[in-house]
Amino acid sequence: ESTFSALILTLLERTKPRRLILRDCNLQVSDLFNIMQVLCQKHSDSLEYLDIRYNGFSARILQWVLALHLGSLYSLKEVYLRQGIRCVVHQNVRDAILQGLE
Repeated sequence: ESTFSALILTLLERTKPRRLILRDCNLQVSDLFNIMQVLCQKHSDSLEYLDIRYNGFSARILQWVLALHLGSLYSLKEVYLRQGIRCVVHQNVRDAILQGLE
């Protein structure tokens, strides 16, 4: 776990953000997984916007993370995943994405 990731995790334990922008933070896959776990456990009803662009995650990693965590983030409305990819999330769309990933 990187120092930056540890800082983010500490902040997530102590705050309730509606927007989380982790753009170009040089996150590793393990950092992303740990951050997403905390978001799902503590912020599923408050997080509306997530930006994780420019961290070098492959499409496969992003698909895996979305399959594991997207269904738990009930309040999420917008996700920015990779350079130029924006996903506006509505409950029906989220459910359809999850069903397609199974």
